[in-house]
Formats: sequence, C-alpha cells, structure tokens
Amino acid sequence: MHVRMDDESGRWHVAYFSDAHNHRVLKLQFSSMLPGHQRMSESDIEQMNDMHKGSIGVSRIHGFMASLAGGCHNVPYTTRDMHNVNAKQRREGVLDAESCLRYLREYKANDPALYYKEIVDREGVLQYLFWCDGTS
Repeated sequence: MHVRMDDESGRWHVAYFSDAHNHRVLKLQFSSMLPGHQRMSESDIEQMNDMHKGSIGVSRIHGFMASLAGGCHNVPYTTRDMHNVNAKQRREGVLDAESCLRYLREYKANDPALYYKEIVDREGVLQYLFWCDGTS
C-alpha cells in the first residue's frame, strides 16, 4: 500500500493497494499467540488462582497448563498475560484476603510469636480474621 497526501486538499489517499500477501501466512497452530487471540478462560483463571494459593509461581503454572494442553503453542496466553490478570485482580480487590493470608503464613514461618485465626464459610469466603504479633 502506498499512501500520499494531496497537496491541494491536504488529505491523505491511497495511491496504490495490493491485496496479495507478501509473507507466509501464520500456521493455525501458532495463531493463538497473536495479541488479538490471547485470552485466559475463566476456568484457566480459576485454576491459576488455586495454584497461587499453593505458592506456585506463574512460570510453573504456565508450564503446567502447557503440559495439559499438549504444548505451549496450544495455550492461548503467555506468562505476561497471566501477570496482567493477577494485576487486574489486585486492582479490583479480588485477591486482597488471599494476599493477606499468604503474608500472614509467610510471616508466621519467620516469627513463631505471631498468632492468627481465620474463619471461612462453606464457599471458602473469608468471614473473620484475627491476628496478634505477640508484642505489647
């Protein structure tokens, strides 16, 4: 395609256009990696969140998803997409309670004086959280 500006009107116009491809078309197996095709399904997001609860990192989660799908080329998102979903969830407050509990578990591992008690309902939703670090 060639685009030129008309000197008199100051407007752009297409001077030449060819609809023939000048490159090889991407194989279908790789089309899921194009930016417009990269999406995490709700079930993949749920699986990722569950694995995060077990302190599994994004790269390992992506590798697990790829092994289930038969290879990375069959997973329609990258680790960057997964990080973006996590960031969006944090901004929306989805992971606040989960992040807090993870922090308390890690803190307790380093400080046995910390005490915390969590109460969740049948659906796993945090209802009550009490913590004390043992200082006066």
